Amino acid sequence: METRVAIAALSALAHEGRMAVFRLLVRAGPGGMPAGEIARAAGMLANTLSSNLGILVAAGLVTSRREGRSVIYAAVYGEARRLLEYLVDDCCGGRPEICAALPPPAPSQAAVQRAIETVFVCAGDPARAMLAAALMNTLSDGRFHARAATLADQTPADPHVKPLLRALGVEENEVAAVPLASLTGPDAPPVAFAITVCAEAVRAPRPVWPGQPITAQWDIPDPAAATGTPVEMAAAFREAARRLRNRIELLLALPMDKLDRLALHARTYEIGRGTEIADGET
Repeated sequence: METRVAIAALSALAHEGRMAVFRLLVRAGPGGMPAGEIARAAGMLANTLSSNLGILVAAGLVTSRREGRSVIYAAVYGEARRLLEYLVDDCCGGRPEICAALPPPAPSQAAVQRAIETVFVCAGDPARAMLAAALMNTLSDGRFHARAATLADQTPADPHVKPLLRALGVEENEVAAVPLASLTGPDAPPVAFAITVCAEAVRAPRPVWPGQPITAQWDIPDPAAATGTPVEMAAAFREAARRLRNRIELLLALPMDKLDRLALHARTYEIGRGTEIADGET
């Protein structure tokens, strides 16, 4: 990165409102957020937000695209990474490891050999999170240890989930959803992946995750909201399990020891959008 480009990026971020917006977009993932949602989350008037986004776009830190009637803004992760590299490239005579820690890398080979802690989160009925945790634990052959969490306290799962869990050889109490608050905060054990499986959880206040996990949004329609005969209800739960299984299998197939953190984040996010990124792309 050239010095003039770095100065432009730092100048764009040297403002409380623009820094807040950029950090919000970084948390949102590669898919970005519509302008209206950014304004509500950042507590900004539309004209103020438009000005701030324009400066971030001009600095190369944010990009925009149109989807229907909405304009979606997203952080440019590659540019942010280049800025960080520029700042520490010459640290201590070419020893950047001595500088303050950069965002943690993707799980190392040693970490992959241990169970990778994963949390699936849902609001309300925890059936989707429980199914995801059961599928992850079953399909990963011990590589991952997944748990289910819910934003609601002591919410029972729809009984239609029980036969699906039994078919996986998993008892309901093994993946019973716990309150999200028990897995977040400074004293909670670190988590490598935190994946929401319902849109309602995304709209809730963002938790402070231990260990700076890779986050993603894998929206699955709520099977408990399905109507019809018992056979049709059961079919809705099987369809939710099928979609979760497909996404988990894609995640398990990623070469985690060969991907850096930003690439792994992008791949995990794109799995939730139903888009598989070809190997070699970052």
